[in-house]
Amino acid sequence: MKRFFTVTLVVFLFTSCADEVLKRADESNVINISASVANSTRVSTDIRNLESFQLYGLHNGSDMLMDKVVVSRDEMESSTGWSYSPVTYWPRKGSINFFAVGDAPYGGGEHFASDFFYSRDKGAYLTYAALDNDGDGMVKGVYDVTYAVNLEEATRNIPVQISFRHATSQLVFQFRNNIPNLQIFVEDIRIENIKGAGCYTLPSSTTSVDNNSVKGGWNLDYFAGTEFDRLVTYDVDIKASSDNWLALPSGGNTIRYPKVMASTEVSIGDKTIVDDGYVNIVPQPINPWDSENDPTNQNNGSLFLLKIKIMDGETCIWPRFEAGIKGADVGTDWIAVPTKHAFIKEWHEGRRYIYTFIFNKGVGGLIPPTDKIEPGQPVLVPGIKVDKDVSVLPLQ
Repeated sequence: MKRFFTVTLVVFLFTSCADEVLKRADESNVINISASVANSTRVSTDIRNLESFQLYGLHNGSDMLMDKVVVSRDEMESSTGWSYSPVTYWPRKGSINFFAVGDAPYGGGEHFASDFFYSRDKGAYLTYAALDNDGDGMVKGVYDVTYAVNLEEATRNIPVQISFRHATSQLVFQFRNNIPNLQIFVEDIRIENIKGAGCYTLPSSTTSVDNNSVKGGWNLDYFAGTEFDRLVTYDVDIKASSDNWLALPSGGNTIRYPKVMASTEVSIGDKTIVDDGYVNIVPQPINPWDSENDPTNQNNGSLFLLKIKIMDGETCIWPRFEAGIKGADVGTDWIAVPTKHAFIKEWHEGRRYIYTFIFNKGVGGLIPPTDKIEPGQPVLVPGIKVDKDVSVLPLQ
């Protein structure tokens, strides 16, 4: 009896040790993930507000080892700051191609639809379409689209470093009033007649931190013949409303975009994230409205719309109003600014375009081509000219 007990104890100890060794071996063979976002902003996704992303892993370029695995920020439980469950282990042989797609901050993906696909002939690609889920006939571009690629990663005992890229272009707006003694107020901004959907093919190289030149490419004809094959109007969120206009004092001082674009704080648990209101759009060639040769815009050229009021003392210069109504009692109305620019012919991915609308004295600003112009009415806003200056920066 004593001999039997001794054998049992030895077998138990051996089994326990073997299980512990296997456990340690498994833990050291887990695929661990770390992530960063190069050149990032706030709600335009960055490492501070990227709470999760979807990860795909193809073993030897064909077998889907990880399919839409949700990797979440987990600074308390994981040494890398990111975790997922159940964990996946490195295969004994071969390599893995990883593809990652950033989730919209604080679950805000209701304003766009996006899906990931992979095929041997097309590679990895994303579809994207801006949505009018508010029912007002316009779309919003307040959410960035990010992606990352890591190719031919093999067994390692350190985390796979995922480095995200921005797939969209970003537009922000500033104002400058150069006309002395003229008061200008802004209520709203829109961007009309631009593409709101497309397909983005992910690059065929790793998006490493030290190689920012790696990019994919957009196909704007992917949705041809579908409901997404249309030009859309982007509604821009600025720090103004129907009863609280943005004032542009004269004197030539620029009101920079952080003071123009709307910013709101969004609470997520114990965190506060700033929604900066910057406009993220599908990168595309610019097809501007030709106001001289196509005043009614039959070719559906793109343009900016500014809803403004212009006052010269107590005299209302814009909008037009009926006799007997005081200018101070009149609201705002739209003027149009074509997107045409001498040097900016295309909006590129991963770039921020800073548009400054400059009000100068001139023969007249443009009335939108969609306005019904009656015979004898002017087609120009009198006394002003709206110029624009554009600077381009990498997304920060």
